[in-house]
Amino acid sequence: MAVPAHTYAPFDNGPGANVSEDTWRRFMNYMLGRSAPGHGVLRGVGNTLEVYADGSGMQVKIRTGEAWIGGHWGEVVSELTLPIATAHGTLPRRDRVVARTAYGDNRIEFDVLEGTAAESPSAPGVTIDGTRWEVPLAVVDVPALDTVIGATQVGDSRRYVEDSELTARLTADVTRNNTTAFVDLAGMTINASGMAYYLVDSWLEYSSSTTADVKFALNVPTGTQGRITGTTLDIATGTSLAGTYNVGSAEAAVGIAGHGAGVGTRLVARVTGWILTPDAASGGSRLTVTPQFGQLAADPTNTVLHTGSWFSLTRWRVT
Repeated sequence: MAVPAHTYAPFDNGPGANVSEDTWRRFMNYMLGRSAPGHGVLRGVGNTLEVYADGSGMQVKIRTGEAWIGGHWGEVVSELTLPIATAHGTLPRRDRVVARTAYGDNRIEFDVLEGTAAESPSAPGVTIDGTRWEVPLAVVDVPALDTVIGATQVGDSRRYVEDSELTARLTADVTRNNTTAFVDLAGMTINASGMAYYLVDSWLEYSSSTTADVKFALNVPTGTQGRITGTTLDIATGTSLAGTYNVGSAEAAVGIAGHGAGVGTRLVARVTGWILTPDAASGGSRLTVTPQFGQLAADPTNTVLHTGSWFSLTRWRVT
């Protein structure tokens, strides 16, 4: 004789058809993860709930998008406007814009958490308890006596729903010639979540003269922490890339250096490690991570990063 589970849902008839909010949250949390990486902004939908200011007053605006928070889903189909509280007379303040599942009100809503004015202010934290589940969207800098919120006062701090690896692939060759300056591989930029750990991996196929050699680095938001290192996949020499570097420090600007085997001879570098992103991006920028590439020594021959190279971030956990 079959024996039913104590709780089950959803079904059209029987006990499983009587689904309460609590039961719904419990089983829906498993669909996008029980931990924090399963809650936040849904990638690739609308304008991913980007928060911005346009200098039109003491307010910020939220673009279209969708969110999954605490077992509930919400959608913004046209821009929302949120007021910013009056600035302090002598001290700056940092406010936080959040998306919230308000269990008592039975809805998903958006709000501004007003910070405390101070000489060195910090934005309020989010709340996750039995009455609400909040996820951060942005931090707003409010100087003393401010009357208008401008674009550079809003820092991105979105957290995304992430249950898979984020990978960007190079679709056209990138060439460096007679310069040691890094170039951002803009086609390989990845939008990251705030206050999140990521594992870094890459497959970087390049060719370079033995004089120019090659170097790689990461362009990360101010305040990012982490460590990266690398190896060159070359059976003939077995050479490792030089150095392990602290991401976000002056040291990282040096880059990870690799050897060249001659113009037109392809090698593969693999740069790996981890990063911890900051709470929010600075001054109107977004939380993006972009690999960089360049010649280690200036040489008039071409150093090329080839089509098909890829770069990936895998969400590890949030703080």
